[in-house]
Amino acid sequence: NLQHGANQQSAAKKRERDNVVDQLRKDGTKLRQEYAQREADKQTEIELEQEYRKQKRRKKEELENRQVRLKWDRKKIKISPSEDSIAHLFEKERGFGSVETVETLGTKGNQALVTFVDASSCRP
Repeated sequence: NLQHGANQQSAAKKRERDNVVDQLRKDGTKLRQEYAQREADKQTEIELEQEYRKQKRRKKEELENRQVRLKWDRKKIKISPSEDSIAHLFEKERGFGSVETVETLGTKGNQALVTFVDASSCRP
């Protein structure tokens, strides 16, 4: 009878150990899956960031391809041309193409950045 009780205790301890081992295995599997998901999310985030940077770079290059920077000598041109007169000069008188914007640059008033609607308008 004593032997039988010891066997029952031994079997109970074995089942308990097996349950603990099974639980640890389940926990380990769950942790590995969570880690894999976090890594996949990180990779996706990295790829999205890279794509965003590429698009931003392309957009900047596209804009730069449509721009011409002008600079003139203030001694030769006493009165700085206005943004409208620069746009008119390029569109009508010189026949380049449609001007989107004209920005005056610098503090001296002798530079401008002309942005055309189409990149082919500012090509030689």
